[in-house]
Amino acid sequence: MYLSMWILADSLQNVRVDKHIMSGEMCIRNASVLFGTSHFQAHTIYVGPSGEFIPTMPEGVLCVNKNDYFIVYGSSIEEVYEQLQLTIDFYLEWDLHVRDRIEEHCTLQEITEQGADILHAMVCIMNTGFIVKTLAGKKYASHIPEQDLSDLQIQSGIPLSHVNRYSIVLKDHLNDKEPYFFREPLLQSVFFTRNILVNGWLWGFCFFSIRDEHVPESQKQLFRVMVGQFLRWWDRNGLEADKPEQNTVFQELLQGSSSLSREEVWEYMNRIGWSETDEKYLCLLEERYGNSLIYLRLIHQISQTFSYCYVLETDKKVALVVNASHLPLDMLTSQLPAILMNSSIHIGISYPFQNLLHLPTYMEQAQIALQEAFRKNVLICHCSDCAIPYIRNLIRKNQTVNLEHPVARQIRHYDETHGTEYSLTLRTYLMEERSIQRTAAALQIHKNTLLYRIHRMQEQFSLNLDDRDERFRLILNYMIYDSNAKNTFQ
Repeated sequence: MYLSMWILADSLQNVRVDKHIMSGEMCIRNASVLFGTSHFQAHTIYVGPSGEFIPTMPEGVLCVNKNDYFIVYGSSIEEVYEQLQLTIDFYLEWDLHVRDRIEEHCTLQEITEQGADILHAMVCIMNTGFIVKTLAGKKYASHIPEQDLSDLQIQSGIPLSHVNRYSIVLKDHLNDKEPYFFREPLLQSVFFTRNILVNGWLWGFCFFSIRDEHVPESQKQLFRVMVGQFLRWWDRNGLEADKPEQNTVFQELLQGSSSLSREEVWEYMNRIGWSETDEKYLCLLEERYGNSLIYLRLIHQISQTFSYCYVLETDKKVALVVNASHLPLDMLTSQLPAILMNSSIHIGISYPFQNLLHLPTYMEQAQIALQEAFRKNVLICHCSDCAIPYIRNLIRKNQTVNLEHPVARQIRHYDETHGTEYSLTLRTYLMEERSIQRTAAALQIHKNTLLYRIHRMQEQFSLNLDDRDERFRLILNYMIYDSNAKNTFQ
């Protein structure tokens, strides 16, 4: 760890310090007494009588590193030098101890607790799902209401309503690589915040509680040191801590590359409370503009907000494997819009299934539903809702022979020639299961008018609407070939 002139100047308590610090970079590891013939070292702060070097400031102690300096008044050279050396030793010992503990696979909580006591601030690290991964130093956050502090619990997510408000405030900072001030809307407090970027992606946020936005530069630099300690911990321990073994199992099942037997798969799944007979769904989420930061937030947020919902990133999408026997699908889909607020996400949902070994099939179903959600510009689309449009588009793309029902074609041509509405009438009548009342209401015509049209069609086009097979063929024809049939069918 290297210290800065800001940190060293602020370590001198109960004396007046006149600061002339321009760069204040973190580059200092040693202290030395300043002599006129000294050979200056880049990583050393030099201490000497100010009058010998700055005639206009004869009564102080000069402390200098490169082009930065400060003058200390009210202490001797020996006292200043001793205090600076103690400060350097104190912070170096802290950082070296943390490094050693990381190598010994300590917990992130231990690092945070030591850092909070050094920084005299509450430190909270959350992932992008707003799950508290570690928290320490509540005693230093007396400006935050006690009830709000007690609600902050490690490994707990904040309520969904709070998540929404967090998301609104933080969404403008997702790309920030520099620290920023976050005015927390619920605690009515201010946090000095740094995004935690791991291998280029946003893992989460590190919050340091402060009373206002007037944070000394030395404190900001110490905050950066602690974030660096977390990143070291992540490099050493994070991948193992954040990815359970089921993640690999699900990924391989999703890609159809698993070499596990059926028994081995369920040995893994039983460990997380999943049964082979549970009803399951596969949901596929895609952001219209491919914003990967939104995906990272969703992966953490959904997996921690909903139990029995396993979240994976695959092929620039987010896949949810949902155990509907424990998490009803309607509960998930009713709450997802709140999480997805302010994002251009669309969702496709497969048919229900039980066998996880067939995940690639259900992945295709969810993909078909997802494309229909994009086409309709709706948030959620179920595979059951888009099977017919999918089949219709498939037939149209590959058809080389006209398979339109001849009677339906005759009626359509008759309408075009005579300005009648027989096609619409017949389609609606069939889809309303030959109910005179419902059909007349849907077409907004009198029942007698409807009966007349049906009678005329049956006579003119030799229709036998009492024949079940004939009705089925006509319904299928309208589903496949009539682009206007969609709204009527619904």
